[in-house]
Amino acid sequence: MRALTPKLGRATRGTAILGASLVVAGCALGGSPARQMYGRLDAASAESLVEVLQEQREDVRAVRGVAKMRITQVAHAGRDEESFSTTQAVLARGPDAFRLDTLSAFGVSYTAVSDGEKLAVLAPDEGTIYRGRAAPETIANATGVAAGPADVSRVLLGQPPMPDIDERLAWVSSAHDGGTENARPGGEGTEVFLHAPSASVPGETVLVGFARAPVAGGVAVPVSFERIDARGRAKLRARFGEHQQFGEHVLPTRIDVSAPGSRVSLTYRDLEANPDLEESNFSLETPPGMRDLPLGR
Repeated sequence: MRALTPKLGRATRGTAILGASLVVAGCALGGSPARQMYGRLDAASAESLVEVLQEQREDVRAVRGVAKMRITQVAHAGRDEESFSTTQAVLARGPDAFRLDTLSAFGVSYTAVSDGEKLAVLAPDEGTIYRGRAAPETIANATGVAAGPADVSRVLLGQPPMPDIDERLAWVSSAHDGGTENARPGGEGTEVFLHAPSASVPGETVLVGFARAPVAGGVAVPVSFERIDARGRAKLRARFGEHQQFGEHVLPTRIDVSAPGSRVSLTYRDLEANPDLEESNFSLETPPGMRDLPLGR
């Protein structure tokens, strides 16, 4: 596939933040043929559904917004361990840059930011900025979710965090096939699923559900995503819903993400597609009086 990559994120630590999720999937209303598919989606080919994903990435390259986020840590036994809600100022830029600022009545209480290579975490109550390599281990340490920066960025953009896939082996099934509705992570109005093996991780597969948006003439949008490892375990699930029209784009305003040990639900209040973002948005300077410490594993 034409470079569709993976990775994710989530919130915690002190005035915890983040989330393995966030929003903004794009569909230019002026229209790509792929997303303006006519007829039934369950008659679409795997190639045309892959084009929907690729064109979505090309249309929405960056987002800015404010979101209400609810984060739940899940115990190994399956019981909810802890839940809390935060308000996040969100910036994301493909393929792998993101910034999440936890907002409070007194300003920013926690920040996690990555340029795709480095990760910085601001903990004002500790007078510390933690720094490390942007990798699943360090992102897990900072946010509670083991995921890479590209997963975080893509989910924040409202886009399935697709790995590179082997398009030759991709296939399509209808959401209305017998037994599939209970077996698959369909989102709202799911009509069709794209199944594809990973081209880079042996045994890993992805499952993406598609539906027609309730706005903009019913353009085709991805509404669910699941990444499954070689042992059949879901490593990451996401649902994209409550699509609204913002200028030339159709964006999901609700995203639900689950990963081993955590769940995140996000609802956007404000969204802007393709804002002009500076490189400085994805880095942190050390303020006077604060210290730098390594972000441990």
